[in-house]
Amino acid sequence: MAADFVHSVISSSVPIILAALGGMFTNLVGKLNVALEGMMLTSAFVAIYVAEKTRSLSIALLVSILVSCIYAMLIVLANNLKANIFLAGLAINLFASGLTSFLMTFLFGSKGTIVSQNSPILKKIKLPFIDSLPSFGKVLSGYNILEYLTFLLTFLCYVLISKTTLGYRMRACGKNPSVARNLGIDVDKMIVTSFLLCGIFSGFAGAILSLSMRSFVAGMSNNRGWLALVAIIIGRENVFKVVLTCLIFGSFSFLSDFLQPFSKIPAELLMSLPYVLTVVVILFYGYLRKGVRI
Repeated sequence: MAADFVHSVISSSVPIILAALGGMFTNLVGKLNVALEGMMLTSAFVAIYVAEKTRSLSIALLVSILVSCIYAMLIVLANNLKANIFLAGLAINLFASGLTSFLMTFLFGSKGTIVSQNSPILKKIKLPFIDSLPSFGKVLSGYNILEYLTFLLTFLCYVLISKTTLGYRMRACGKNPSVARNLGIDVDKMIVTSFLLCGIFSGFAGAILSLSMRSFVAGMSNNRGWLALVAIIIGRENVFKVVLTCLIFGSFSFLSDFLQPFSKIPAELLMSLPYVLTVVVILFYGYLRKGVRI
């Protein structure tokens, strides 16, 4: 029972984790990307559409990442043109919402839900050498291949940010671009690289969201991009702190969905539970930081 609960929480958290990991890179160079929501939403639609047409998981994943990277480069273009990238990100979120709604109607003739019969089924993978271990082993086994890939990417992000020259250069650009330029670091190149990495992770986040369910629902990202932004602000440069925050938010989302059939509380109120608890977490975090300063 405990293993099933952990599996459900992790599955709910994975899209948030991926989006947050991507957003970490832009935050490192001092450019908080608020377009995570729109990038995830469009990638989720593109992934299920391509999977339906090609019946290929890898092609669907690649195309969804490509679309997300295009959005990322639009924000870089806005930054180069001295536009407000916060407003550019909001514009992408609004555009993504309208675009996916239009494409659902135009391509599938549906305004509500798209169910794909041809997309590959993401089966749970049992790892006998881990599954045979005590209860902790069962927690590590039974995820689909994209979720296992997320675990690997989390570790790789930690290594990239904390142990490589690229990570150090990104952090230098975020702390003081002028000093970074004087040290010979190509700040513009770091910004482009960070947004491309963000596009890759956000595209992956959207793809896993729809491919795991073999369906797409209007507004499917459901504010996960904003939750990822909160996790980035709380975790800052610490990958594992960001992931832990995402797991907390993921557990809130799971409880919100889980309690609806069993509770007499209105569904609308339960659906707001993750966001109410998110505000509580932010306030508690702010209080702790204030306490540390004192």
